[in-house]
Amino acid sequence: MKILIVSKYFPPKNTIGALRLYSFAKYWHLAGHDITVLTVLDNTTENHLNLDCSSFKIITLAMPLFKLTVSYNSVSNLKEKTSKHSFSPLGALYKLFCSFRKKTGCFSSRFPDFSDIWAKKAIKLIDANNYDIVLSSGGPYSVHRVGFALKKKNPKIKWIVDWRDLWTKDPMFKGLFFFTPYEIALERKFHKNADLITTVSEPLNKILANMTSTPVKTIYNGFDPDNFIEIQKKDREINSVFKIVYTGSFYRKVQDPSPLFAAVSQIKIKNPSLYNKIQIQFAGLNSDVSDIAKKYNILDSFNYLGFVNYETSLNLQYNADAALFIDYNNTEGILSAKIFEYINTSRNIIAIGGNESSCAVDLIKKTNTGVFLGNDVELIEQFLIKHITAKDKFINNKNTSLIREYTRENQAKLLLNYILQLK
Repeated sequence: MKILIVSKYFPPKNTIGALRLYSFAKYWHLAGHDITVLTVLDNTTENHLNLDCSSFKIITLAMPLFKLTVSYNSVSNLKEKTSKHSFSPLGALYKLFCSFRKKTGCFSSRFPDFSDIWAKKAIKLIDANNYDIVLSSGGPYSVHRVGFALKKKNPKIKWIVDWRDLWTKDPMFKGLFFFTPYEIALERKFHKNADLITTVSEPLNKILANMTSTPVKTIYNGFDPDNFIEIQKKDREINSVFKIVYTGSFYRKVQDPSPLFAAVSQIKIKNPSLYNKIQIQFAGLNSDVSDIAKKYNILDSFNYLGFVNYETSLNLQYNADAALFIDYNNTEGILSAKIFEYINTSRNIIAIGGNESSCAVDLIKKTNTGVFLGNDVELIEQFLIKHITAKDKFINNKNTSLIREYTRENQAKLLLNYILQLK
């Protein structure tokens, strides 16, 4: 079959979305299918994902007004631009624009978005008769405009709408209320005309299933064992301190490391010698929480590594004494893709925030890969004190058979089976 994947994110773009779509392309090609990827021509500093894409045809289209469409998480870019124009109207306007985008999601995940212009160009470029299957993966929502147009041109196409995050029901980005009715109407149009809808967790599945009569299936982000082969050939580092590592994106609206930082602060006051054996590292484009570490007076044990490439991120997880998972507060349905890397790679996981009923915590428990400590500062403090001086005892008997079910190969095969069963 000839399959077209439409996504803003694809290697070398270093994002979880890119990894998800790459795994579909990779394993569908290995199953004997002809894969074409339509994506965005992207020249940002995040292009560090060096994966073999030679087996697929890749069509790239430039994003209009590119300098304004940089990811809303690009804090480093924001700082660079505003520092250059600190006292200029241009700098102030740019900072206001970025702030507006972070608060509403407009020009990134909510309407309006410049990528709608990209979608119009893409629709004109792609011949709907060339494909048997079209999978569009959002956000942004504009990729589904492409899938919808191709489905209309060729009704025989099987169109899959993949939501990595929710759109109109996104808990973090509410959009602008006067555009919401239009977004809801467009979302309904997408869902009504799609042959299949997919998403990344069961709670999101339930939300989407209540919005449409089109079948909704859960395809987890998972992890690819191939990415860990070289890393796992080496013995894990034996750290001189108890090293806790957080990698990936950080969303201040729904995530808070304060319970951990408060617990470490208590240890600093009560037992300075033990405190000197703790090191916390954060790595990610928007994951600098130095201000929160400063608030709790633990800056000397905190290290922000900035944005790192994918291989470095995996090495950090592999060699840490514990990978830190900060669950989303007041949002149980988001199953962060990072958690799948953690359950495969890390020695152990320390999960804080959120609540015990979240799907992420449930996954950690079922795979026996870590511990949930929630927001209880005293419990976190006791846990750290217990394990800092006895790291060799902090080992779980991982449920490896269950972990293997979450490989990206298995998830890609599962989705392909769902597609082949479509009438």
